[in-house]
Amino acid sequence: MCGTEYEFSRREVADKSSVVLGYAMTEKQGGSDLRETQTTALFSHSADYHGATAHWYELTGHKWFCSVPQSDGFFTLAKVGGEVTCFFLPRTLPDGDFNPFFIQRLKDKGGGLREILSHAHLTRLDFAVGSAGLMRQWPSFSTARARQRLPTKRSRPRRQWVHRRKPNGEDLP
Repeated sequence: MCGTEYEFSRREVADKSSVVLGYAMTEKQGGSDLRETQTTALFSHSADYHGATAHWYELTGHKWFCSVPQSDGFFTLAKVGGEVTCFFLPRTLPDGDFNPFFIQRLKDKGGGLREILSHAHLTRLDFAVGSAGLMRQWPSFSTARARQRLPTKRSRPRRQWVHRRKPNGEDLP
């Protein structure tokens, strides 16, 4: 998650200086409606994990899309007691074994990859336009506020809740 060089080993995430993370959220039947998640999580056990108690679950289900399948770990959704919650799925378990995580490549039916990439492009474009809009909005707010302010000849009153003092207890100007 942070670091300047990636460590390609398959060591546990907690033991690496930097990691790559992916996500697997959507399912075929639910699309973008994450509340329709059918993947389930069943409590397995609690154990010490690097000085803290970790609660381990077994997840059963499938995901329609998985970003960065070579990641060191994934964020994914599953239902526990009927409620959807987010889980972290490590690629390597604390004992050094690989987590049994299977990826099934779908056949390209009618340009499926092309379709996915076009949606990804539209998502990126949406983020860019939204960010540009927010960046443009704040100067507009500032300009409108500056136009509403009335100039006064007296200096601004000192805020009463800010007390700056010298080490000897005298107020600073």
